[in-house]
Amino acid sequence: MQIQVDGGKIIINSARGSIDDRLKLLIKSHKEDLINYFNRIREKEQARKIEYQDELYYEITPSQIYWVDDEMDKEYKKCDVIHGKVLAIYDIEGSVDWRIFKKAVVYLFKRHESLRSTFHNIEGRYLMKVEKEDSGKYVPKFMDCRRALLAGQNIQEFINFQDHTFDFKVGPLFLIRLTRMGDEKYVLSVFQHHIISDTWSDGILQRDLMAAYSAYSENREPDLPFLKGQYKEYLSMANYYSEKDYADQKKYWSALYNSLPGEIIIPGFRRVNTAVSGKIAEAETFLLSAEITGRIHSFAKGFSTSQFVIFQAMFKLFVCRETGAGDILIGTYVIGREDMGSENQVGCYARTVLIRTVLDTKDSFNDVVRKVIKSNEEMRNHTSFPLRKYLESMMPPEHNTGSPFWNINMQFYDRDLPYLPASGMQGPGKPNFLKIEKQKSRVNSFISIDMQLEFIKSGDKIKLLVQYDSSLYNSAGMKLFISRYLKFMDDIA
Repeated sequence: MQIQVDGGKIIINSARGSIDDRLKLLIKSHKEDLINYFNRIREKEQARKIEYQDELYYEITPSQIYWVDDEMDKEYKKCDVIHGKVLAIYDIEGSVDWRIFKKAVVYLFKRHESLRSTFHNIEGRYLMKVEKEDSGKYVPKFMDCRRALLAGQNIQEFINFQDHTFDFKVGPLFLIRLTRMGDEKYVLSVFQHHIISDTWSDGILQRDLMAAYSAYSENREPDLPFLKGQYKEYLSMANYYSEKDYADQKKYWSALYNSLPGEIIIPGFRRVNTAVSGKIAEAETFLLSAEITGRIHSFAKGFSTSQFVIFQAMFKLFVCRETGAGDILIGTYVIGREDMGSENQVGCYARTVLIRTVLDTKDSFNDVVRKVIKSNEEMRNHTSFPLRKYLESMMPPEHNTGSPFWNINMQFYDRDLPYLPASGMQGPGKPNFLKIEKQKSRVNSFISIDMQLEFIKSGDKIKLLVQYDSSLYNSAGMKLFISRYLKFMDDIA
């Protein structure tokens, strides 16, 4: 159930039939108290302003500081020059009105402050500034290649933004270019930095751009959801709760874990090169059997949890029995959009969190599932003082805290669940945004950890994409390890 206040009204969103008459009466009788409570929360949601030389700046969180502080993870950033830079290419069929398209892009910059954000070091303190929306920097660029005497290399350089370098202090950190390849064939390229956007934001930007173009082509203003706040408000709230809960959550983690977990040594492990420059990523893909996917679904339903938790439990139990390691730490990415209203905001809300589970070799599968459910709940409920930060405080001084001290990430993607509803731009006389694909030349060739397992669900099939450090594993060894893991899952199923 979600409760929000709009003016003097209380709005409740819930599943049909989940609110009985008694609860309705209770809410109505406490209407004034609820409104006052939400108003107090709203006051705290206002971003804290920092004035410097007649300009306004705002606080940022460690997630943004990672990108603007050149000393953090310095070796990895130096090796991987595309780290944090995201290029997406769209093929467009149909007729595009450049004047309307340009107006729609300018609308994006006006609607989302994050796209106009810059980041600065003010007297040793990293802060964010929101630039004025009327700057000439926030317009797209256009190239018509139909009759232009341009070399193919020049066209590709324009599409791929090979002439652009991000400057956090100047911006923009989000750029759009439209290239006309034929009478009704275009290429739309979007280049942005991860500091102001994430995968969820990509869906918002696609929807808002198409909705704005559609509206302006019909001489009306775009009708999009009201934005509860902007990126600076989110960052301010994140800092507020981090400060508020810091002591209690540090105490919680300290009581639960008073030492670092041991490194997971996978069979076949061979440490050849510890330098970042030698950690070259390779990948293998595996298709899970119908029996495994069916049982994963049944287990998730039976334990009232997610399929991702079941995958975690199976992997941790497998690793425990293969290696004898009982204290298992993995990293994963969370969307970070728990607050109502954040689903329509553009920004980098996603973050890496750590899930730590202590097992016993005698644990049954049911025991492990219950332990993994609990460790996931701990991660969700105690993120103001993250487990990652607590464990980093135990590292020796010579350790580079920007580099991971865990060596395995896991992730689950359900391709059947779209991030956002379609905007309805496709139609007669309107361009059709057919597809999006990451530019292959910009695929990250380095990996900062030993192994990443991505379970990708599409329809009734689940495939497992394993990316790994080729200085530690060869292809044959990785295939053998994953084959043993799949057999282990099949035996449980």
